[in-house]
Amino acid sequence: MVGVDRKIKNGREYNYLIYYDETGKQRYYISENEVHKQVLAILRSIQISDEDFEEAKSLIASSYEGEKEYYEKCIKDLQRQSMSIEKKINNLVDLLVEGTINSDVYRIKEGQLKRELSDIAEQIEKHQKANGEFRENLVFFFACKNQFYEQFAKSSSYDQKRQLLKFIARTFYIEDGKVDISLRPPFNWMKKVAQKGDFYNWRERRDSNSRPLP
Repeated sequence: MVGVDRKIKNGREYNYLIYYDETGKQRYYISENEVHKQVLAILRSIQISDEDFEEAKSLIASSYEGEKEYYEKCIKDLQRQSMSIEKKINNLVDLLVEGTINSDVYRIKEGQLKRELSDIAEQIEKHQKANGEFRENLVFFFACKNQFYEQFAKSSSYDQKRQLLKFIARTFYIEDGKVDISLRPPFNWMKKVAQKGDFYNWRERRDSNSRPLP
C-alpha cells in the first residue's frame, strides 16, 4: 500500500511516498524525487541501440505471430474440452430420464462437470487477458520508438509517467527505500540485451526456441 504525504524541509515543501511493511503497521517515507531517480535508472537499463531496436521490432513482430498461433490453439483446445463436458452433461440427463441413474447421482456428477466447465472458463479468460496485454504492449513498444527513458524524464505530467510505467512494469513496489520493478515482455528481455550488449547472439538463441517471448 502506498500513499502520498507532504513535508516542509528548509522552508520548501516536498512530496513523499508512504509505504508499509508486510504487516501494514510500520510505515516508511521516500521522497518522490528519489523514486523518480531510481525509476529513471531502471528505464536507462533497458535502453538499447537504435540498430538493435530495429532488429528487436522484427523479432517481436515474428514473436507476435507465434503468440497468435499459441493463443488460438489454446482457445480451440479449451473450447473443445468445454463442448465435450457439455455433451457429458447432456448424456447424464438422458441417463436420468431413462432411469439408469437417480437424481442424487445426477446432481453429484453434474456438479463435478460444472466445476470443470468453470475452470475452463477461467483459463480462457486468462488467455484472453494475456493476449490483450501482449497486443497493447506491442503497440506501445512500436509507438515509443526506443525513447522510454527520454519520455519519462522529459514528461512533466505524473499521469503520463504512470501510464508509461503501467505498460512497462508488471509490478512496482518499494522495499527498504529501494524501488523494484518487474518488467513486462518485451521490456524484460530488452534489459538483458542491454546488459549483455550482444543482441545478435541473444537473437540466435531466441530463434532456436519456437515459443513466444516470455
